[in-house]
Amino acid sequence: MEYFYLVYGNMGLRILSKLIESGNAPGLIISHKTYNFEKSETDFYEPLQKLAEANKIEIKLTDRIEEEAEIIKRYKAGICSGFMEILRENIFGIPEYGIFNLHCGKLPNYRGRAPISRSIINGEKELTVSLHKIDSGVDSGDILLTGKIEITEQDDVNSLYEKCIPESQKVIEEALKIIEDSKDKIEFEKHLRPQEKTELKANRMITDEERRIKLNSDILQIYNLSRALYPPYPGAFFMYKNKEYRIEKTEYEKNETLTDGGKIIFVSEEELAIEFKGGRLRIRKLSTENNPINNFREIFTEGEHID
Repeated sequence: MEYFYLVYGNMGLRILSKLIESGNAPGLIISHKTYNFEKSETDFYEPLQKLAEANKIEIKLTDRIEEEAEIIKRYKAGICSGFMEILRENIFGIPEYGIFNLHCGKLPNYRGRAPISRSIINGEKELTVSLHKIDSGVDSGDILLTGKIEITEQDDVNSLYEKCIPESQKVIEEALKIIEDSKDKIEFEKHLRPQEKTELKANRMITDEERRIKLNSDILQIYNLSRALYPPYPGAFFMYKNKEYRIEKTEYEKNETLTDGGKIIFVSEEELAIEFKGGRLRIRKLSTENNPINNFREIFTEGEHID
């Protein structure tokens, strides 16, 4: 099935590589020319261009997607994975079957930013990979296909990120087959379903206030927040003696007898345990001002409280 692929980011690149390996390469790849170029040159832009060249796929790098309107007209469908420029109707309205966006979150509940992290924070038991048609809203278009990923208590934002890659490949390949097998646009559109109506607004980036551990939260809420934001994500944090400490690796233990939110109950060189309602958080990796803490005993004192 001839299609074009709009892409930015590591996930989109890795999905593209898998699509090529399985014989579902796009006819055209479109990405940015300068967006985050210095930050992403070696881990995205260079390998993307090498991948395109090795597989003889046409690639266009642009700062304005409108400049590629003529070449987009060659294709009856497009797939978008991580592309950061907002698409207007003068672009998403060109392909006969539309342009479909990959979104790693249930729609409409997790429209917008950080859907994987927010799913963990909210205690979801599964993550939905959604492929929806792009329209003028934010992640609001009709849904073509979804895939499901179990969220276990051992998962964190990075393990779910990894699980999203093969599931996303599967969903995209199923979508391409539906498009290819449809005799016309009318038959194809029978596969689309509108999203549920909602008053919820699309999520923005997770704020510093959301990242901060609330001392009156129960242990599972705090554990979920922590594992939802492990590096390279910004990290859940707490304050101690006017310094911010970012959690990078943790476990939790349930104990219904514990109720003192924020009390430091154990410190060793390699571990810090903090009491919260219903259990304790056992922190194994922690940083401050982007510097790792190598010895918890040098900083924390048993019996004191975090802020």
